[in-house]
Amino acid sequence: MSVTREDLERAVDELNDKICDPPIKKKNEEKMKKKILIAAKLIEKEDNISKETMVVIKTLKGSKPSKKEKEAKKETKTNGKTKSSAKKKAKGELSNKAIIWKEWTKKKEKVSAEDLEKLINSQVKLTTIKSWIGMWKRGAGLPGIANS
Repeated sequence: MSVTREDLERAVDELNDKICDPPIKKKNEEKMKKKILIAAKLIEKEDNISKETMVVIKTLKGSKPSKKEKEAKKETKTNGKTKSSAKKKAKGELSNKAIIWKEWTKKKEKVSAEDLEKLINSQVKLTTIKSWIGMWKRGAGLPGIANS
């Protein structure tokens, strides 16, 4: 069961009225969730917190990662690096910027940014590619491969 932003805001309003000083801000959902859980530790029976707010708190408590999940995350770390870092490119493999550079120079600068984006399967935003091309035209921000 997930909690809607509206439910979070209602819970924040009630907690702000009854126990929170300084009040919880409503800008960021993740921060609201964390602060609601912190405020939940301060709740006493005399505070008369509504059932709706208690349901939100219980739902948020249920959405926390369990001890097993936390331990599993720790086990995935090897030598201070997570498994996601294993996805990094092997030595000798070109970066997306280098691949785009090679194709851009090969086509004598007549290739569109959209075509270059397709070349790398949209792994880099179109705006980033356009930014690179603009810099390259000025001779700035060249990839390492350009100097070889």
